[in-house]
Amino acid sequence: MFQFKRGRESYGLQVTDTQIRFVEVNHSSKSINLAYHFAFPLQNGAVRNGRIMNEEAVVKALEAIAQESGAGGADIHLSVPSSSVVMRRATYPAVNERELRNMIDIDLNGSNSLPFKDPVFDFVRLETIEASDTEKSKGVKKQVEVLIFATPSEVISSYVEAMQKAGLEPASVDIAPLAAYRLLVKYHKLTGIRLPERFMFVNMEADQVEFSMFENGLPVFLRSMPLMNSSYMLGSDQDRMTSYGRNLTTELERMMQYFKNKASANQEDLQELFLMGEESFINGVPSMLADVFQGPIQAIPLDELLQEGQMNYQSFAVPIGLALKGA
Repeated sequence: MFQFKRGRESYGLQVTDTQIRFVEVNHSSKSINLAYHFAFPLQNGAVRNGRIMNEEAVVKALEAIAQESGAGGADIHLSVPSSSVVMRRATYPAVNERELRNMIDIDLNGSNSLPFKDPVFDFVRLETIEASDTEKSKGVKKQVEVLIFATPSEVISSYVEAMQKAGLEPASVDIAPLAAYRLLVKYHKLTGIRLPERFMFVNMEADQVEFSMFENGLPVFLRSMPLMNSSYMLGSDQDRMTSYGRNLTTELERMMQYFKNKASANQEDLQELFLMGEESFINGVPSMLADVFQGPIQAIPLDELLQEGQMNYQSFAVPIGLALKGA
């Protein structure tokens, strides 16, 4: 999403509210070798809802990762929380990259279309179309549709500064859904199995869940939801899973209806769910989700992507997808 520079190392780093996950991958056309993986727990409250609240604690954790992995100074591909990112689709005159970026910059900073100020953004060109009559009257012959990703600059800078203080060098910033989609594309190339046209990633962490819906290879909607309540926090392991699944199922029903009625271009249903995040939830909630979703429900197919003998690394799916950006 936000690219700083490219390097030869393939490292991915994901920060959640409870831990930092870090991987090194060796990537080939046939498979992915997970050369190194490490999860470091974060001090309670150091990161809250994706925002760094205690920089000292986060830097300390990152320093431990740098020392343990020997990746100090290497280029790292990291993720920022999807909750801080806003997506917009817009149409502009079909001009060169620099002019297009300037137009988007002016629009984002000169209007009230974003819920925050001082955005950092990136964009993807989608398709070139005939200009509208209004644009033709201005001499514009072609227009281009773009997908824009914007996030507050303070979010990006807080993560980048924490990494740099720990001796780690950020090469790019991405979000979990795009990292996960990179894995599905790799899976398709390796197996030839076609990806569904309409699917959802369900990213399940200890205190929140992120839904990201894709149609025809493009994200169409992102939503983050906290899952904090007394029965979830204080119950037994079984009560914890039941409470998590109940909250998740209720929200999933709402998201499915929203996708069909608002997000899908042709008001069609989702075809498949891909689960990621903490392995306990990936293993524990599918039977509950099946009560409201009738299609396939599966974890991201890492077993097909990683080298033989490398299994049970589902919680590292996002940093692996991040690392593929630099492989």
